[in-house]
Amino acid sequence: EEIETFAARGINKIEGNLVIGKPLGTVKEDSLVSLAPLSSLKEVAGRVTINPTFAGVSLDGLQNLESVGGFTMLARASEYGAYGLRDLKEMVLPNLRKVGSDLVISADTLYSVDLRALESVGGSFTIETRDVRSMDLSALQVIAGKFSFSGRNGNMLFPERLELPKLGMVGDKVEINNPIRMKELLFPALTSAAGITLQQTGVLEKVDFSQLREVAETLTLQWTHRVKEYDLSQLQSVGGFRVYYIEDLEKINLHQLSRVGTGGFTIEVCNKLNDLDLAALTEVQGNFVLSAPADLNALKEVGGNLTFSANTENFDGFNSLTSVGGNFALSGTAKEVNGFKALTTIKGSMTLNNMNNVTCVNGFDALRSIGSGLSISNMEKVEEFPFLANLQGAQFAQCSFSRLPALQGLDISVFSTSKLMIDNVGADFVLRGNSELDGEVTLNSSRGVRFDGIEKVQTLTVTGFTQKESAVFNFTGLKVDKLTVNLGYVTENAAALCFPDLEEVTGLLTLSEGSYGNFKQIEPVQLPVLRKVGALTYTGVIPVLELPALESVEGEFRVSTSYQNGPV
Repeated sequence: EEIETFAARGINKIEGNLVIGKPLGTVKEDSLVSLAPLSSLKEVAGRVTINPTFAGVSLDGLQNLESVGGFTMLARASEYGAYGLRDLKEMVLPNLRKVGSDLVISADTLYSVDLRALESVGGSFTIETRDVRSMDLSALQVIAGKFSFSGRNGNMLFPERLELPKLGMVGDKVEINNPIRMKELLFPALTSAAGITLQQTGVLEKVDFSQLREVAETLTLQWTHRVKEYDLSQLQSVGGFRVYYIEDLEKINLHQLSRVGTGGFTIEVCNKLNDLDLAALTEVQGNFVLSAPADLNALKEVGGNLTFSANTENFDGFNSLTSVGGNFALSGTAKEVNGFKALTTIKGSMTLNNMNNVTCVNGFDALRSIGSGLSISNMEKVEEFPFLANLQGAQFAQCSFSRLPALQGLDISVFSTSKLMIDNVGADFVLRGNSELDGEVTLNSSRGVRFDGIEKVQTLTVTGFTQKESAVFNFTGLKVDKLTVNLGYVTENAAALCFPDLEEVTGLLTLSEGSYGNFKQIEPVQLPVLRKVGALTYTGVIPVLELPALESVEGEFRVSTSYQNGPV
């Protein structure tokens, strides 16, 4: 009765809202099945709301609508996770040109959306359904809010091909998750969006963002496994750029991309990617993470962390980069590493790791400042690191040189560090430095370390010096304030350690010599002239504790010669 009474008045414009159906209802008479009497209606200044009790299979009757303030199909509030309309199969509004605010399409059985005249949406455009087989948005130019597709539990069947040929701007984000069945997604006119997320795309093979120039927030492409190429050749600026785990991806064209914001630049787990054009990239305000080959010689600044894998045989890049605002990490399969020739400052730590193919690490000619720490490890063939000589006056909280079996020596005289760790370096390794080292020095699992120029170490820890044949490693002329020697758990014969000139340990002397089962392999630490220690803690299961010249222990002297599970 209401709809017939309204139709009889011949109204073509409503200044307020149009509400169709009720949010809840079970009585059959409460359910409209046809909107045909509304065919004279051309404009609704307010919002059109279609409630879940509407039982029509189409929107016939609204086909002459040209403009609405908003258009919403409400979800069924009483059914968790349900959509709005139960029976709607077609949405054909061939004359609708403008939606002033949000456009929400929510229906269980909707399979066809025809909005061929729609030019603009003043709010967000959301489609929630199960299976859309055709979608005509051929005139759509502007969406002021978000453009998103979702289905039950994130699954929605799309048309095999979706093209929005005139859509030039999306004011908020474009979010497309798991578009089942879709093979082509085309935005050939899109120039800007606040953000873009495209992920879990199944059989999707072709994506067109070829005119995209600006993304204010983050552009995310992940798990789009069948896409081989992304043409982003017009993209100039992006708040953040993330590409993650795309199995078939071979090429990304970012030829004009010059600036990336605080969201950073990340490409990870794209093992077939071999064509990446970053020739214009000059600034990344956030983190930079990349393992694919690319021309990076225009990049001048990284505001956050830089993590890069040099996976070309001879790497020479980043030659305009002057500063890294966070941590710096370099790894890869390259045999030669050059580049980074203009890099002067790393504000965080510097890590060179897992480059067992590399024979030489050159470049870093201008590097003068590293903020917090330096770690170099897992390089089987490298014999020296020339750039360390340039770090005049640098101060580190921690330095680590580990698993570098070809490294024969290290000169730390130009910089200072609170903690220095040397682990598994070359035989007869020579550590060169100033006469006094004020920090902590740890020597671990090595085949001999000799000091050159170093006369005193504030704190020295020596662990696990191993040698298949009998050997004595001498620390000649060395003075220490605090000394720890740990030969408790070794798998090979431990070399004998000798401190032939050490007369006093002003702090704590800690000796651990052998554990249950290996005490026959351990040679006692030789301290032939040690007269005085601040405190002494000894743990061991070898037959003799040898401190022949010891005269005084200022503090505690603790000797433990048994283990809970070993012999007494």
